[in-house]
Amino acid sequence: MHNTEFDKTVLDQFGKVFFPAIANRLISGYNVYHEAQKLTAEYAINYLHSDLGTDGKGKPKPHREELVDKLKKFGPACITEKIIDTIVQRMATYKRGDWENDPEGVRYFTLDRQELKIDDAKDYPGPIVVEGLQYDLGIALETASEVRCVIDVLNKYVYAQIVDKDGRVHKEQENPDAIANAWRVPLITITRPSNEDFAGFLVVSKISVFRPHYEGSTLTTHPVPLEEYLHSQKEEPRISRKLANKVFTGY
Repeated sequence: MHNTEFDKTVLDQFGKVFFPAIANRLISGYNVYHEAQKLTAEYAINYLHSDLGTDGKGKPKPHREELVDKLKKFGPACITEKIIDTIVQRMATYKRGDWENDPEGVRYFTLDRQELKIDDAKDYPGPIVVEGLQYDLGIALETASEVRCVIDVLNKYVYAQIVDKDGRVHKEQENPDAIANAWRVPLITITRPSNEDFAGFLVVSKISVFRPHYEGSTLTTHPVPLEEYLHSQKEEPRISRKLANKVFTGY
């Protein structure tokens, strides 16, 4: 497990860049990584969740423990080793929704980045932005068939409702195979070497801005307005193409 620190001053700097984009509905949220690591395999799957860490005694939290156990059954031991080695911390900031309860330990902000106490957030009449520590599980893979196998595992276990191979979530059907703390709106991304498609996923743009040792990034299906906004703020965004699961892109 990689231990990383998030400087509050740096988080505020990213907030000044991205909060106006949230307020103007250009994005719904963003991530900040400290010393972001890149997977070097041909393909990579990234799965993001708040319950992929460990408790105070170093024991994996239930979601992480159950998911790694399911993935162990997928294939070679080296895959599992890469999974465990590439669970990294990130600071997730997103516009609060009504899809589930907030994870523990988050902070609440107004759209002008004024922090709210939790009791004030409960009754606040306007939009709220939530910020808290989450995790990014990276899975390094070598072939497209391996990617499809891992997608099948994730589809079966990490959604709170049934999801089919085309990425459609059946909201009226609870998932009987869901592992602990499965989300209704999980985020799964695929990095691939070509324009190859995978069922249930859509093309998105990952747009990143940087500070020394930190990367702030967001995913969008409409990159041009965000790029124009970032340029107006004297930022030099870096753009790459990924795939994201349909339930997330459609939220």
